[in-house]
Amino acid sequence: MVPPLLTFPVVAKLSQVLGGHVVAQLDLFILLWYSAINCILVYMMVYLNERDRSKHRELQKLSAALRDMAIVDERNRLAREIHDGSGACSPRW
Repeated sequence: MVPPLLTFPVVAKLSQVLGGHVVAQLDLFILLWYSAINCILVYMMVYLNERDRSKHRELQKLSAALRDMAIVDERNRLAREIHDGSGACSPRW
């Protein structure tokens, strides 16, 4: 994809080639101007879409890590309760 700002030298060169045909120059300039705007919008949409996908993947990874941490915390809590409970029930020597 050609960055839209690189199309402006093309407009200037076409203006020189076409010479004094003002109407043709204006029509061509408008066409290239809207093409450049369109390229900018498409580029921004692709960029934003990819950024959103990247953030979504990152969020999924963080969610999985948080879920794993919650499982480990719950296991540790249960182990602590079992350990504390078995210590209270065992006879003291």
